[in-house]
Amino acid sequence: MLSGETAKGDYPLEAVKTMAFICKDAEAVFPYRERFHEIFINTVRPTDMTMTIAVAAAIAADSCHAAAIVLITSSGRYFAQVLKGFE
Repeated sequence: MLSGETAKGDYPLEAVKTMAFICKDAEAVFPYRERFHEIFINTVRPTDMTMTIAVAAAIAADSCHAAAIVLITSSGRYFAQVLKGFE
């Protein structure tokens, strides 16, 4: 969302604040639980270990109302699986 042009403009801080506000509003109305449930019931089983861990992480994050999931990965595959449901 933030381009080099926006960041180098006359009001970069205001631009970032505005984008953060827009993102928070968008995230507040996105139906995460419904989307996750839809993906969960439509996932072909059995799943591989990466997908199983990704689903468990998403369920755990939802259960404790986590603001974020932090992933450490060398290949990016696990990260891609966790994000798969939120494309």
